[in-house]
Amino acid sequence: MKILITIALSVLSHFSLATLLSTGLVINDAWAGSAANERVYFKLAKVRESEEHDLDIVSAGMFKIRPDGVSFADLTRIESELNGDAWTLDFGGGYNYQGLYFAFGVALGRNTDTDDNLFAYYPEVGVALDVTRELAASISLKRYHRLYSEDEGIVMIGLLIRQ
Repeated sequence: MKILITIALSVLSHFSLATLLSTGLVINDAWAGSAANERVYFKLAKVRESEEHDLDIVSAGMFKIRPDGVSFADLTRIESELNGDAWTLDFGGGYNYQGLYFAFGVALGRNTDTDDNLFAYYPEVGVALDVTRELAASISLKRYHRLYSEDEGIVMIGLLIRQ
């Protein structure tokens, strides 16, 4: 019975991931703005250490800024002494106002220590500022819901490399 439940959860998680990814791509393509006004970056980000949580998070992925919106997709590594280590695929999007963005994201993944599936969602508020024509810096506040047993508030600091 446990094997059937595991297979069902695996199939459901892949279906949900495909559905959510295609929905995100449709929303992303529907945003107004020409290609000349959009900036696409490769993003590397790390969580700022805190006494409030034991999470060590590193992510790498794509970050796109348009005049009216942002979108992102990241592969994220989460390390936690209390809850185990995990890999997640994070993606989402939101609104941009002069470099300040408000976004909503989803994290789908697997805890590699406990073999549990993970599903979390989070609001994110951040700012992305150009340092040079090719480099930018970002800082964002995320509030993970359902990542582990408690909600987790984190601060991510990132380096954006323009493509």
